[in-house]
Order: sequence, then C-alpha cells, then structure tokens
Amino acid sequence: MTPVEINSAQAADYEDLVQINRSVPTVAQHDPYLLWLCCTLYNERCFVARGGGAEVVGYILSLPDSDSGSEFLLQIVVRKEWRKFATGKLLLSRHWQWLREAKISRVRTSIATSCREGFALMRIARGMGHRYNQIEWPIRSMPVPRYATDELLFEAHVTQVRQ
Repeated sequence: MTPVEINSAQAADYEDLVQINRSVPTVAQHDPYLLWLCCTLYNERCFVARGGGAEVVGYILSLPDSDSGSEFLLQIVVRKEWRKFATGKLLLSRHWQWLREAKISRVRTSIATSCREGFALMRIARGMGHRYNQIEWPIRSMPVPRYATDELLFEAHVTQVRQ
C-alpha cells in the first residue's frame, strides 16, 4: 500500500501549494493567485498528493487549453523526499483518469530545457503509455519571447494511452 493519497485540490490546500511551489526553485514560481484559482475554480482538474493522509506533498495543476476538448498540464511538483513513492506517477495517473472522464481528447504541457526532473517525469509518462510528442509553439507574433525558447512544448492524445 502506498503512503500517498491523491485528491482534488481544495481551497484549504492553497497555502500548502504556495509553500511547496516556493520550496522547489527549479519549477516556475507561480503567483499565489493562480494557485488559489487552481484550488477553487479549477479544482476538479487539479490534484494534490497527501502523505500520511494529511500533509500535502505534491500537486498537479491543469487548466483548459485554448481549444475545446484540450487541456494544458501546467505544473507537477513533488517534494523531493516524496518522489521515491512514485508520487509524480500517481498524480499523472489520476490526472489522466480525469482527462478520460471529462472526455478531453488532447493534453499539452511544456518543460524548461534545464529541468531534469521534468524530463524524468516525461520518461515516466511515456512508460505509462502516454504518447507525448514535441510540437512547435503556436506563436503568431514576432519576435518570439525569450522564455518561449527555454520551454519545449509537448502534446499527447488522450485516446492513445494504454488501458
């Protein structure tokens, strides 16, 4: 039995998400307002991992993408000491379960070129059968912002996952 439980994010989890986000300097440092939105308005698509039944030890943030039936996986963060329990994989599994239930057909995510943890989790996702492929950013303006050159965009079709 795993010591990690996955649940939908709740308003009461907001401060824990802010604290976890700030404690992992290798991930994007989101504005607390965005994290609050994920715990309230978007909580059906955002999940937290709890260790020992109570302590929030990780989270996954997801938002509607620009196209109908499409989702953007914004961020997965797991406290380092909880990674050995496959917490990121559990969060991904629960998120993909929700994607299928919500009849989402496509999910996109990005990874900073310098984020080793992100690429490790991408390998785990691919090992789970999620067929992420790198795609071009749909940027319609020039010049391309510098931060966009440091992020790689990936896309997967939800129907392509092993059952």
